[in-house]
Amino acid sequence: MVRGRFGGRGGPFGGRGGLLSRVAIHSGGRVVSIDIGGANLKLADDAGRVDNRPLALWRNNAALGPTLRQMGVGDASVTDVLVTITGELADCYPTRRSGVLDIVDQVSSVAGPRTRFYRRGGRF
Repeated sequence: MVRGRFGGRGGPFGGRGGLLSRVAIHSGGRVVSIDIGGANLKLADDAGRVDNRPLALWRNNAALGPTLRQMGVGDASVTDVLVTITGELADCYPTRRSGVLDIVDQVSSVAGPRTRFYRRGGRF
């Protein structure tokens, strides 16, 4: 288990004041938080595990879904998936909207209805 910037004590996803402490979790299973950027994919779970992988969306945006599967996002033990996105600005997308729609579609195809996306105003 690795505790670092994206999980564990004091990180943005865990600890008092982190995202996981401010979100109503609906089940007792594993909670996963994902940050999808244009060059990296970061994952943290409620046990403090983290995974950071290079993923150059501008080179191969279709790799997002398969990479999320490799990271275990589609596992049956995962009951809640919380997602933040900045990768919609990658050069492969002609507009921000098309980037958001593609990323939401790919994440939802892996994680299904248990997925919540961070929105403006600080809400999932």
